[in-house]
Amino acid sequence: MTLDSAIWSKALVSEEVLEDLTLDCTMPQTLVLPKDKEDTASIGQWGEQLVHSFLTHWKDNGGPSQITWFNEKGESGRACDFKLTFTNNGSTQEVFVEVKTTIRRDRHFIHMSANELDLALKEKERYHIYRVYGAGDVQNVRLCRIKNLAQHLHSKSLELFLFV
Repeated sequence: MTLDSAIWSKALVSEEVLEDLTLDCTMPQTLVLPKDKEDTASIGQWGEQLVHSFLTHWKDNGGPSQITWFNEKGESGRACDFKLTFTNNGSTQEVFVEVKTTIRRDRHFIHMSANELDLALKEKERYHIYRVYGAGDVQNVRLCRIKNLAQHLHSKSLELFLFV
């Protein structure tokens, strides 16, 4: 089986799983990469900058009351990139956000660490993945959100694969 015909190379996720988000926030600077390789650290950082801008705009318009960006000063090694705090009638709720970024518009698989998967399964509806497609291309970038990865895995609306 070639990778071109593999199940993870096909777009199979429904709109109920992969929610498109409107990008009416400030965009990070255009990302310039060498043509001979992908600089995954720069790509990931660009995606996190975009999501931070999106979350800040949301916060300024009635979204979360607090945003904690764990990797703002460099990779923290934590199981998520952001923690959002929502305050409503004196109670607070936290949501954990992991950002997954690609420069491609058709890459339908992501890498997840064991710690990220553990946190997703533990926190359930409080764990979201923000998926950035077309990183660096401010005219065509796409931002999507997957809420409650654990539920999507249990209901089989998303699948988990291991490379060995």
